[in-house]
Amino acid sequence: MKVYRNLPEIQRKERLGRRFSLTGLAILFLGMMSSFIPNWYPTPESATTELARTLQLYWPYFSFFALPAGFVCA
Repeated sequence: MKVYRNLPEIQRKERLGRRFSLTGLAILFLGMMSSFIPNWYPTPESATTELARTLQLYWPYFSFFALPAGFVCA
């Protein structure tokens, strides 16, 4: 007896699962990196790049929301 497998559907679900996992890992990595940003800088103007300035201003929010969002996606 031959077992029917819907290979395109299985491959689609695997691809979607990989994308969610990679997204979750990227979110967790962003949260980890934002938790390493020191909050003792005197002002956001001391950061040299716009990305560093943004992360310095909003690092508590990134760190707080990255953990649950990363685990939900991963």
